[in-house]
Amino acid sequence: MQKNYNDIQILCENMKLVRTAMGLSKKEMANRIRISIYSLNKLESGIIPPRLCIDFLVYIHWEFGILPSEMFLPRLGLDADAPLSCHP
Repeated sequence: MQKNYNDIQILCENMKLVRTAMGLSKKEMANRIRISIYSLNKLESGIIPPRLCIDFLVYIHWEFGILPSEMFLPRLGLDADAPLSCHP
């Protein structure tokens, strides 16, 4: 399935949602999902860095229990007022 612009925006928004819900700094989050702080900054600003490997989605799953497919759901598929619960 090809991802469109909205899917990319959702992924980028969810990156920040996960990080802030877990109370992580950008440096901590980048280290946990094995990407550079530069790449994390780009993602959180809505830009997919050109050399970003999709492995970071696997690391999100390992670190927080969020499936890669869930990262493409608005607010990770949660209701608007539901708290985010990750499994660190």
